Amino acid sequence: MARVEERKFLSYQLLSDGRLGIAPKSLERATDRIRSITRRNRGVGLERMVGELNSSLSGWVTYFRHAAM
Repeated sequence: MARVEERKFLSYQLLSDGRLGIAPKSLERATDRIRSITRRNRGVGLERMVGELNSSLSGWVTYFRHAAM
């Protein structure tokens, strides 16, 4: 059996004090997504890059708004 802090559910995990946190794998996926959007050799304009980044980050922040960071 695993401890509660080791379990993940819908990209959240419970912290030791009972608050919600972000699972490490979810944070890693988000940083990978940001890196893929902001690659220098991608060949897209700055406006498009900023638009994609805003869209991705606003959705991510909205989903994890209850998590303690």
